[in-house]
Amino acid sequence: MKGFVSSRGAIDRRSSDEGPVFVDRTTNTGPSVRGRIAALGTTAGIGAWLLAMALAGCGGPPPEPLEPLEPAEAGGAGGAPLRVSIDGAALLGGEYRIRRGDLLEVSVAGEGDTAKIVPVGPDGRVSYLYVGEIEAAGRTFQELREEIEARLREGEIYREPHVAVLGREFAGNTVSVLGAVKSPGRLVLTQETRLMDVIAQAGGFERETTGAFEQEVADLAGAVLIRGDRVVDLDFRRLFGSGAPDLSQNARIQGGDTVYVPSFRNQLVYILGEVGSPRAMRYWDGLTVLGAVVEAGGFNRRARPGHVVVVRGGVREPRPYRANVSRIQTGRSADIPLSPGDIVYVPASAISRLEEISAKLIPVFNSVILEDQALRIGEARW
Repeated sequence: MKGFVSSRGAIDRRSSDEGPVFVDRTTNTGPSVRGRIAALGTTAGIGAWLLAMALAGCGGPPPEPLEPLEPAEAGGAGGAPLRVSIDGAALLGGEYRIRRGDLLEVSVAGEGDTAKIVPVGPDGRVSYLYVGEIEAAGRTFQELREEIEARLREGEIYREPHVAVLGREFAGNTVSVLGAVKSPGRLVLTQETRLMDVIAQAGGFERETTGAFEQEVADLAGAVLIRGDRVVDLDFRRLFGSGAPDLSQNARIQGGDTVYVPSFRNQLVYILGEVGSPRAMRYWDGLTVLGAVVEAGGFNRRARPGHVVVVRGGVREPRPYRANVSRIQTGRSADIPLSPGDIVYVPASAISRLEEISAKLIPVFNSVILEDQALRIGEARW
């Protein structure tokens, strides 16, 4: 037994509000049984592991059940839903606010010589005829227009000026297009842009050649458009699949959006929440919930192992289940196999509905995807 532990590396004992938590600090990242020994480190832990091994010879402990989380109550205060319709998504984030680096065109109606292209400087200000410098960053086009009109009236330059403010370039307005596209990275939005536009700018979907055959590797069924803490409810297959594109799915893109297209070739699972290193992880046959947690650095001190959430179907079609990983740690239940696309979310408090974590789950998922893709394509592209 002692030799087995030393060959796998040190086991670190940490405490939590649900009892001791044991974290495997080995550096071997391949498929292993280390998730099975996460309870090692004390006499009780070793005994539990030996009991689990003995039970394995007799069929093993019963599998840990996955308990479906309850749906949100109609009109309840369970939290924001994970998904929002295309029409509803247009309202998220509200009207566009000017950013540093944007390029604007400002003019006074009926006065042709007043049309000027003005950049928003690093200090967030623009300079315009007769009115000097004006704070622009953080304002909507209408707010900036009203401020310029007020200054023109106060200076008695024009009695009733009608000012137009248009966006020409949006240097501070980007969208991340990631995953199975030919040129993943961040794109600058310079005008009204839709989903088909940004996929085209990213070079289209990635393809691979096998012998005489060429095929796309993009998993359109799992592709998502993330906006803030929501997933926009659209179907990439209807827009980009075979046949005529369904343009009702061609959503308008906003600054800060993430378009993520998973690949059939690189299958991933996602470990989020109260673990040492939340991450996207390459799936392998035999990967389990506890094994994935160990790969992500183990539970941290805030983790509630008894209330882990396994989200199947990804963020596109989420089917959330609660799993008591504490029972798996102590050998009372068998570990839970994962499937490609699964999300393991480790909360800091008990939850009963998916909506209770939706505002946290999507932003964390988004940040993990951004970090993972940045590492894959190189910081120079970011």
